[in-house]
Amino acid sequence: MTEIQGEGATSEAVMAAYDDFAAAVAPDDTVFIHFSGHGLIPDPAPNEQHLQFCDMKSLSRAAWADRIAALPARLRIFVTDCCSSYPVRELAEGPEVVNPWNSFYYLFRLHEGFVNITAASPGQDALGTERGGFLTGNLSSDMQRYKTWEEVFQRTQNRVFNETAEEIRGLGDPSL
Repeated sequence: MTEIQGEGATSEAVMAAYDDFAAAVAPDDTVFIHFSGHGLIPDPAPNEQHLQFCDMKSLSRAAWADRIAALPARLRIFVTDCCSSYPVRELAEGPEVVNPWNSFYYLFRLHEGFVNITAASPGQDALGTERGGFLTGNLSSDMQRYKTWEEVFQRTQNRVFNETAEEIRGLGDPSL
């Protein structure tokens, strides 16, 4: 039995272990492959689930299933316990390609502590549009784009300040 867990579960490590295992499979063997981790459908057009490893690389579940099906074993079992969700991409703004799963991994798995965010200090207003508050839209976008909370805070704060100033100018306040 081979088991790969935690940060050691990179695409290279998992596939190398699988290749070693597959080379030793005999016709009377029963093969049981169990993947528990992250999964996503990166492109809705083919609607194909990918299994994501700790190094943020992914492998098509169908491609791995084909490799398992080709093994000369008596019985082959492939279990995946992961999501098949579509990544949310529409929030991140700008011309560069954004892979939100990359950033979410870094923000939510590689940091510790307490993140405490509020849109306004005491005595201040929190502005927005009919689509929602400036903080919410910008924070959601920046969390998809940056890999450290410091970057998220700095970028979001700057963008909220600029959008708030534009909104106040639009309302006729000449002091901004």
